[in-house]
Amino acid sequence: MRMMRPQPHVACETCGAEFLSAALLVEHRRRLHPVRAEADRCGLCGLRLADANALDEHLSQEHGVDVAALVPCGECGLVFADAGALEEHIDQEHAQRAGMGPK
Repeated sequence: MRMMRPQPHVACETCGAEFLSAALLVEHRRRLHPVRAEADRCGLCGLRLADANALDEHLSQEHGVDVAALVPCGECGLVFADAGALEEHIDQEHAQRAGMGPK
């Protein structure tokens, strides 16, 4: 009688590795693909992505965002489409902390 090996039945959506159980997949994710806070979550639709490169690709393909043109706020880290939008944000959100007047 020939012994049959169990076949993998769950796959990692990040790298495609296959596992015999969901518990093994969870351990794999914990060790090889740790979740880093909100750094890789799309701010437009909330989708969590595998890494920053996947997030950039998602923003470009799904939302038409030119990632190379984005401008981050040095105060809070929010990202804006252009320098004008960043300046408006700073005037509205950070003017009082910077001593530039009322918020």
